[in-house]
Amino acid sequence: MDHQPGRLGVVADSAVFTSVRTLTSEGYRLVAASPGVTAEERTELRRSSPSHNSLCNDRVDAAAFSAYRLSSGRYCVAHSCSAGAEHTGRGGSRVYTRIAVLDDAAMEAFACDPARVYAALSFASDGVELSLPPELEPVTLDPSVPALGASGGGVDGRPDPCHVARLVTIFLRPRQAVVVAPEAPIATFAAAMAAIPAEHRRTVSCSVGLRFAASREITVTVVPGDEGATRRAIRGHAIEWLDLRDEKAFEGGEHANWARLVQTWIRGGRHRELAAVTDAVDEPLTAGAVFRLASLCDLLDRVQGAPPEASAEFSDELALLGVRTNAERVLADAVAAAVAKNAPVDTQPTDAPTDDADAVGSLVIDDSSIER
Repeated sequence: MDHQPGRLGVVADSAVFTSVRTLTSEGYRLVAASPGVTAEERTELRRSSPSHNSLCNDRVDAAAFSAYRLSSGRYCVAHSCSAGAEHTGRGGSRVYTRIAVLDDAAMEAFACDPARVYAALSFASDGVELSLPPELEPVTLDPSVPALGASGGGVDGRPDPCHVARLVTIFLRPRQAVVVAPEAPIATFAAAMAAIPAEHRRTVSCSVGLRFAASREITVTVVPGDEGATRRAIRGHAIEWLDLRDEKAFEGGEHANWARLVQTWIRGGRHRELAAVTDAVDEPLTAGAVFRLASLCDLLDRVQGAPPEASAEFSDELALLGVRTNAERVLADAVAAAVAKNAPVDTQPTDAPTDDADAVGSLVIDDSSIER
C-alpha cells in the first residue's frame, strides 16, 4: 500500500540542478532555489551536483542520490534521475537533480539518516519540471516515510546482508573510496544507514548510482559495476577501490564484531530492532563499545528459547556485563524482560518487566543467533 503522509512535516530549503536552454545560455546549472539557500551554498551545490553522463545507467527509470554536509553546517540530500534525452546534442540522458538542504534540527527529525531524507524527498517530488521559476518554495518532507530498502527491500531490490555489513564498516571508518555494490545499491545504502549510529550518519558524504567525479568532493562513491574508466580515474589518488563481493578485503578490522551482528540481524529480518539499537548509541563505536554491545546481543539471543532453569544463570551474566551507555541499557532491559518472561513460574517477579524493552521491538521473541 502506498505510504500516507503524516500530518506534521519538516520544512527544508530546496533547489533544482539540471540542463536547460534559455535565450541567453544553455547547460547545467542551478536553475531554481528557495530564498533560504545562501550564495555560498549555491556555489557548493553547483560544484557537487551531477551533470551530463553522470548517471551510472541510461535507463529511463534510472535513479541516484547524494548526501553531504555543506560548509555552512547544513546538510544536502539530492535525488537525481533521467529527464529525457540530452538537449545539447551530446547524446545520453539529461540529469535532473532535486535538492533538499536541511539544518541539524531537521536532520534529527530523520534520526540524522540521509536515506530516510532521500525517501521523503522522493515521496514529495512532483517529478521532472523543466519550466521552473527561479525562486522555489521550501519543500515539506515527511519523516514517517520509510527509508527505501531499510526493511529488506526497496526501490532497486533486496540488499545482500553481507554487502550491507561490509558497507557499514566503511562508514564507521570513513575514507575516500569507490565502492562496487552490484546488487540493489540504494537499498544496500539505506540498510547500512540503519545499522550505524546517528553520530556517524551526521558525517556521511556519499553518492549512490552516480559515476565517480573528483570535482564533487564526495567521500564514498557507490557504483553498481566495475567500470574500467573509474578505476583509471582514481589511479594515483589516495582513493580506495572496494568491491562488496570481495570477502578478503573486509576481513578483520575493529568493527568486525559489529559487522557480523548486522549481517545476522538483517538476515533474520530484524531491521526494526537493529535500527532501535543504533538510534540509541550515544558514543563512538570503538572496538570496546562494539564488543560490549555484541556481547549483550549474544546474551539476548541465548536467553530467547532457553529452558526456564537457565534464567538465573542469564541474570548473573547480565549483572557481570553491567550497563554503561544508553544503547547498552536498551539491550539490557530487553534481556531482563526476556529472562523474566522465561523464568520458572515460582520465580516470576511480582512486578511486570519495564516497557523499556519495547524500544527494541520484537527482540524478546526472535530466536536468531549471532554468527561466530
